Amino acid sequence: MKDGAKISVPNDASNRVRALKILEKIGLIKLNPDVALPTKLDIAENPKKLEIIEMNGWSIINTLADVDCGATSSSVAVQAKVDPKTAIATDGTQETGEYAMLLVVSRDKTGDQLTKLLYDSFRTETVKKALDEKTRAA
Repeated sequence: MKDGAKISVPNDASNRVRALKILEKIGLIKLNPDVALPTKLDIAENPKKLEIIEMNGWSIINTLADVDCGATSSSVAVQAKVDPKTAIATDGTQETGEYAMLLVVSRDKTGDQLTKLLYDSFRTETVKKALDEKTRAA
């Protein structure tokens, strides 16, 4: 990455943190370790003087021509038909499932018929196959 490169990252808290941590993981920046949800203001070291541009995650793919690099979530990449195998770095959550989508209900709804139907439907082979195809295909 050249000095002064422009890197776009999502401006929502969870995806911004993931993007900044990827940049840290590959040695481009260092984040303040005392901050749980860092923003670009929490970059402690930036030796290449990278310009971090926060923007709506859905805009990142469309603005790649204006930046040197963009970090986006896999859901945006899949919708934009970007092959995840072409990524220069990932946060590894695809393998660990750390940021998997969760469906939750309050305790008082756990016995409801609709909750049971939803629970059972997400465990069918058809749904598992469809989710796998959507999250692995680009």
